[in-house]
Amino acid sequence: MLKVSFAQMEIFPGEYETNFNNMEEMIIRSSKLYGSALIVFPELAIQGAQKDIIVLDNKYLLKFQELAKEYAIWIIPGSFYVKDEKNKIYNRLFVINRNGEIVGKYDKIFPWEPFEPVEKGEDILVFNIENKMNVGVGICYDLFFPEISRAMLSKGAELMIYPHYTTTSDRDMELIIARAYSVINSSYVVTFNGVGKYLTGKSAIYGPEGEELQKAESGETILTEVFSRERVLNIRENGVKGVTRNYNHFIKYKDKLKGLIDNHY
Repeated sequence: MLKVSFAQMEIFPGEYETNFNNMEEMIIRSSKLYGSALIVFPELAIQGAQKDIIVLDNKYLLKFQELAKEYAIWIIPGSFYVKDEKNKIYNRLFVINRNGEIVGKYDKIFPWEPFEPVEKGEDILVFNIENKMNVGVGICYDLFFPEISRAMLSKGAELMIYPHYTTTSDRDMELIIARAYSVINSSYVVTFNGVGKYLTGKSAIYGPEGEELQKAESGETILTEVFSRERVLNIRENGVKGVTRNYNHFIKYKDKLKGLIDNHY
Protein backbone atom coordinates (compact mmCIF):
# COMPACT_ATOMS: atom_id res chain seq x y z
CA MET A 1 0.00 0.00 0.00
CA LEU A 2 1.18 3.50 -0.85
CA LYS A 3 -0.21 6.67 0.74
CA VAL A 4 0.17 9.80 -1.38
CA SER A 5 -0.93 13.40 -0.84
CA PHE A 6 -1.79 15.73 -3.72
CA ALA A 7 -1.72 19.45 -2.97
CA GLN A 8 -4.42 21.44 -4.73
CA MET A 9 -2.71 24.62 -3.57
CA GLU A 10 -3.29 28.29 -4.23
CA ILE A 11 -0.51 29.54 -6.51
CA PHE A 12 0.57 33.18 -6.64
CA PRO A 13 2.48 33.87 -9.89
CA GLY A 14 5.91 35.33 -9.23
CA GLU A 15 5.58 35.15 -5.43
CA TYR A 16 8.16 32.45 -4.84
CA GLU A 17 8.52 32.78 -1.08
CA THR A 18 4.76 32.84 -0.52
CA ASN A 19 4.33 29.71 -2.60
CA PHE A 20 7.30 27.99 -0.98
CA ASN A 21 6.04 28.70 2.54
CA ASN A 22 2.64 27.27 1.64
CA MET A 23 4.27 24.19 0.13
CA GLU A 24 6.43 23.71 3.23
CA GLU A 25 3.34 23.73 5.46
CA MET A 26 1.66 21.15 3.23
CA ILE A 27 4.75 18.95 3.30
CA ILE A 28 4.85 19.03 7.10
CA ARG A 29 1.12 18.31 7.35
CA SER A 30 1.29 15.42 4.89
CA SER A 31 4.26 13.86 6.65
CA LYS A 32 3.39 14.39 10.32
CA LEU A 33 -0.43 14.36 10.29
CA TYR A 34 -1.29 12.10 7.34
CA GLY A 35 1.77 9.84 7.31
CA SER A 36 2.08 10.06 3.53
CA ALA A 37 5.04 8.50 1.77
CA LEU A 38 4.87 11.04 -1.09
CA ILE A 39 3.47 14.51 -1.67
CA VAL A 40 2.99 15.94 -5.16
CA PHE A 41 2.43 19.58 -6.14
CA PRO A 42 0.88 21.12 -9.28
CA GLU A 43 2.77 22.18 -12.38
CA LEU A 44 4.80 25.38 -11.80
CA ALA A 45 3.72 25.42 -8.15
CA ILE A 46 6.65 27.48 -6.90
CA GLN A 47 6.61 30.12 -9.63
CA GLY A 48 3.23 30.12 -11.35
CA ALA A 49 2.64 30.97 -14.99
CA GLN A 50 3.92 34.45 -15.83
CA LYS A 51 4.02 36.66 -18.91
CA ASP A 52 7.56 35.52 -19.73
CA ILE A 53 9.30 32.18 -19.28
CA ILE A 54 11.44 32.65 -16.17
CA VAL A 55 14.15 30.10 -15.42
CA LEU A 56 14.35 29.20 -11.75
CA ASP A 57 17.70 28.83 -10.00
CA ASN A 58 18.52 25.77 -7.90
CA LYS A 59 17.96 27.25 -4.45
CA TYR A 60 14.36 26.13 -4.17
CA LEU A 61 15.13 22.66 -5.44
CA LEU A 62 17.81 22.39 -2.74
CA LYS A 63 15.28 23.55 -0.14
CA PHE A 64 12.87 20.81 -1.18
CA GLN A 65 15.67 18.26 -0.92
CA GLU A 66 16.32 19.44 2.62
CA LEU A 67 12.62 19.22 3.51
CA ALA A 68 12.36 15.70 2.09
CA LYS A 69 15.23 14.58 4.30
CA GLU A 70 14.04 16.45 7.38
CA TYR A 71 10.50 15.09 7.23
CA ALA A 72 11.33 11.70 5.67
CA ILE A 73 8.90 12.10 2.77
CA TRP A 74 9.20 11.80 -1.01
CA ILE A 75 8.44 15.08 -2.78
CA ILE A 76 7.53 16.03 -6.33
CA PRO A 77 7.58 19.84 -5.99
CA GLY A 78 5.59 20.50 -9.14
CA SER A 79 7.67 21.53 -12.13
CA PHE A 80 10.19 24.30 -12.85
CA TYR A 81 11.44 26.07 -15.92
CA VAL A 82 15.09 25.04 -16.09
CA LYS A 83 17.94 25.62 -18.52
CA ASP A 84 20.22 22.75 -19.53
CA GLU A 85 23.92 22.84 -20.38
CA LYS A 86 23.06 23.85 -23.96
CA ASN A 87 20.95 26.79 -22.74
CA LYS A 88 17.74 25.06 -23.79
CA ILE A 89 14.73 25.64 -21.53
CA TYR A 90 12.46 22.80 -20.36
CA ASN A 91 9.42 22.47 -18.13
CA ARG A 92 10.97 19.91 -15.78
CA LEU A 93 9.65 17.88 -12.89
CA PHE A 94 11.93 16.36 -10.24
CA VAL A 95 11.38 13.36 -7.97
CA ILE A 96 13.07 13.61 -4.57
CA ASN A 97 13.22 10.61 -2.23
CA ARG A 98 13.01 10.72 1.57
CA ASN A 99 16.81 10.92 1.79
CA GLY A 100 16.75 14.19 -0.14
CA GLU A 101 18.18 12.63 -3.31
CA ILE A 102 16.92 13.42 -6.81
CA VAL A 103 16.00 10.01 -8.20
CA GLY A 104 14.14 11.05 -11.34
CA LYS A 105 13.34 13.92 -13.65
CA TYR A 106 10.83 14.39 -16.43
CA ASP A 107 10.65 17.06 -19.12
CA LYS A 108 7.16 17.94 -20.39
CA ILE A 109 6.80 16.28 -23.78
CA PHE A 110 3.95 18.48 -25.02
CA PRO A 111 4.37 22.12 -23.93
CA TRP A 112 1.17 24.09 -24.42
CA GLU A 113 1.92 25.87 -27.70
CA PRO A 114 2.05 28.71 -28.54
CA PHE A 115 1.94 29.99 -24.97
CA GLU A 116 4.79 27.85 -23.67
CA PRO A 117 7.78 28.29 -26.02
CA VAL A 118 10.12 25.74 -24.43
CA GLU A 119 11.83 22.56 -25.62
CA LYS A 120 9.95 19.27 -25.79
CA GLY A 121 10.98 16.38 -23.59
CA GLU A 122 11.76 13.00 -25.10
CA ASP A 123 11.75 10.42 -22.30
CA ILE A 124 9.04 8.74 -20.24
CA LEU A 125 9.54 8.55 -16.48
CA VAL A 126 8.31 5.64 -14.39
CA PHE A 127 9.89 5.19 -10.97
CA ASN A 128 9.43 2.72 -8.13
CA ILE A 129 8.78 4.01 -4.65
CA GLU A 130 10.16 1.69 -1.96
CA ASN A 131 8.90 -1.46 -3.69
CA LYS A 132 5.32 -0.33 -3.06
CA MET A 133 4.25 0.88 -6.51
CA ASN A 134 5.49 1.92 -9.94
CA VAL A 135 4.61 5.55 -10.56
CA GLY A 136 4.51 7.31 -13.94
CA VAL A 137 4.27 11.06 -14.42
CA GLY A 138 3.18 13.47 -17.13
CA ILE A 139 2.68 17.23 -16.99
CA CYS A 140 -0.62 18.98 -17.79
CA TYR A 141 -1.08 19.02 -21.60
CA ASP A 142 0.68 15.63 -21.83
CA LEU A 143 -2.65 14.22 -20.64
CA PHE A 144 -4.22 14.93 -24.03
CA PHE A 145 -1.91 12.43 -25.75
CA PRO A 146 -2.82 8.81 -24.92
CA GLU A 147 0.47 7.55 -26.32
CA ILE A 148 2.19 8.87 -23.18
CA SER A 149 -0.05 6.87 -20.86
CA ARG A 150 0.51 3.75 -22.98
CA ALA A 151 4.26 4.31 -22.84
CA MET A 152 4.00 4.58 -19.04
CA LEU A 153 2.03 1.35 -19.00
CA SER A 154 4.66 -0.37 -21.12
CA LYS A 155 7.23 0.65 -18.53
CA GLY A 156 5.17 -0.85 -15.71
CA ALA A 157 3.25 2.13 -14.30
CA GLU A 158 0.50 1.24 -11.82
CA LEU A 159 -0.20 4.81 -10.74
CA MET A 160 -0.19 7.66 -13.30
CA ILE A 161 0.09 11.22 -12.00
CA TYR A 162 -0.59 14.37 -14.01
CA PRO A 163 0.06 17.69 -12.22
CA HIS A 164 -1.63 20.61 -14.00
CA TYR A 165 -1.70 24.38 -14.24
CA THR A 166 -5.08 24.59 -15.97
CA THR A 167 -6.80 27.95 -16.25
CA THR A 168 -9.10 27.12 -19.16
CA SER A 169 -12.69 25.93 -19.51
CA ASP A 170 -11.66 22.47 -20.74
CA ARG A 171 -10.78 21.24 -17.24
CA ASP A 172 -13.84 18.97 -17.30
CA MET A 173 -12.48 17.37 -20.49
CA GLU A 174 -9.24 16.59 -18.66
CA LEU A 175 -11.26 14.74 -16.02
CA ILE A 176 -12.99 12.68 -18.71
CA ILE A 177 -9.65 11.76 -20.28
CA ALA A 178 -8.07 10.78 -16.95
CA ARG A 179 -11.02 8.61 -16.02
CA ALA A 180 -10.86 6.83 -19.36
CA TYR A 181 -7.12 6.21 -18.90
CA SER A 182 -7.75 4.53 -15.56
CA VAL A 183 -9.93 1.93 -17.28
CA ILE A 184 -7.95 1.32 -20.46
CA ASN A 185 -4.67 1.09 -18.52
CA SER A 186 -6.06 -0.71 -15.46
CA SER A 187 -4.21 1.86 -13.38
CA TYR A 188 -4.84 4.51 -10.78
CA VAL A 189 -4.85 7.91 -12.46
CA VAL A 190 -4.58 11.27 -10.69
CA THR A 191 -5.17 14.58 -12.44
CA PHE A 192 -4.75 17.51 -10.10
CA ASN A 193 -4.58 21.24 -10.48
CA GLY A 194 -3.80 24.43 -8.62
CA VAL A 195 -6.26 27.11 -7.52
CA GLY A 196 -6.01 30.88 -7.47
CA LYS A 197 -6.15 33.53 -10.19
CA TYR A 198 -7.77 31.84 -13.22
CA LEU A 199 -6.82 28.35 -11.98
CA THR A 200 -9.80 26.02 -12.04
CA GLY A 201 -8.96 23.36 -9.42
CA LYS A 202 -11.17 20.25 -9.83
CA SER A 203 -8.54 17.68 -8.91
CA ALA A 204 -9.59 14.04 -9.06
CA ILE A 205 -8.34 10.53 -8.26
CA TYR A 206 -9.62 7.52 -10.21
CA GLY A 207 -9.33 3.83 -9.40
CA PRO A 208 -8.21 1.13 -11.86
CA GLU A 209 -11.78 0.37 -12.92
CA GLY A 210 -12.69 4.00 -13.55
CA GLU A 211 -14.31 4.71 -10.20
CA GLU A 212 -13.99 8.22 -8.80
CA LEU A 213 -12.19 7.90 -5.47
CA GLN A 214 -11.90 11.60 -4.64
CA LYS A 215 -12.68 14.93 -6.25
CA ALA A 216 -12.05 18.49 -5.15
CA GLU A 217 -13.74 21.67 -6.28
CA SER A 218 -12.16 25.13 -6.46
CA GLY A 219 -10.75 25.61 -2.95
CA GLU A 220 -7.31 24.87 -1.58
CA THR A 221 -7.07 21.36 -0.17
CA ILE A 222 -4.91 18.24 0.08
CA LEU A 223 -6.27 15.00 -1.36
CA THR A 224 -4.69 11.99 0.34
CA GLU A 225 -5.28 8.48 -0.97
CA VAL A 226 -4.01 4.98 -0.21
CA PHE A 227 -3.16 3.06 -3.38
CA SER A 228 -3.08 -0.73 -3.60
CA ARG A 229 -0.69 -2.45 -6.00
CA GLU A 230 -2.44 -5.74 -5.22
CA ARG A 231 -5.72 -4.36 -6.54
CA VAL A 232 -4.09 -3.22 -9.78
CA LEU A 233 -2.41 -6.57 -10.29
CA ASN A 234 -5.64 -8.45 -9.55
CA ILE A 235 -7.62 -6.42 -12.09
CA ARG A 236 -4.88 -6.83 -14.68
CA GLU A 237 -4.88 -10.59 -14.17
CA ASN A 238 -8.63 -11.15 -13.93
CA GLY A 239 -9.96 -8.28 -16.03
CA VAL A 240 -12.00 -5.13 -15.47
CA LYS A 241 -15.06 -6.21 -13.46
CA GLY A 242 -13.64 -9.71 -13.76
CA VAL A 243 -14.38 -9.75 -17.48
CA THR A 244 -12.27 -7.63 -19.83
CA ARG A 245 -8.54 -8.41 -19.76
CA ASN A 246 -7.44 -5.42 -21.78
CA TYR A 247 -4.11 -5.13 -19.96
CA ASN A 248 -3.12 -8.69 -20.87
CA HIS A 249 -4.08 -8.13 -24.48
CA PHE A 250 -2.17 -4.85 -24.63
CA ILE A 251 1.00 -6.52 -23.36
CA LYS A 252 0.48 -9.46 -25.70
CA TYR A 253 -0.08 -7.37 -28.82
CA LYS A 254 1.80 -4.13 -28.10
CA ASP A 255 4.39 -4.84 -30.80
CA LYS A 256 1.57 -5.11 -33.34
CA LEU A 257 0.07 -1.87 -32.02
CA LYS A 258 3.46 -0.20 -32.34
CA GLY A 259 3.60 -1.33 -35.95
CA LEU A 260 0.19 0.16 -36.63
CA ILE A 261 1.29 3.47 -35.12
CA ASP A 262 4.53 3.51 -37.08
CA ASN A 263 2.71 2.76 -40.34
CA HIS A 264 -0.20 5.15 -39.96
CA TYR A 265 0.95 8.14 -37.92
